[in-house]
Amino acid sequence: MTIREKLFSFSWDAWNHPWRAVALTPVFSFVGVTIGYLGGVHLVDSSLWVKVAPTLFTIGTLYVGYALLAVIDEC
Repeated sequence: MTIREKLFSFSWDAWNHPWRAVALTPVFSFVGVTIGYLGGVHLVDSSLWVKVAPTLFTIGTLYVGYALLAVIDEC
């Protein structure tokens, strides 16, 4: 499968090694939340955005992590 099909699929079976994606999901989430809490407070001013920043960083980290994993999985 192509990288795009892997990223937009809701099935772990699309991956050549599905357990890599399953096992690294908590790691990507933890990294995103940590970056959001530690770095997000320096990027925003309002208290609402301080609470939203970790969520956005988590989603971004998951997407970038899965994209890198899809590139590695192609090899």
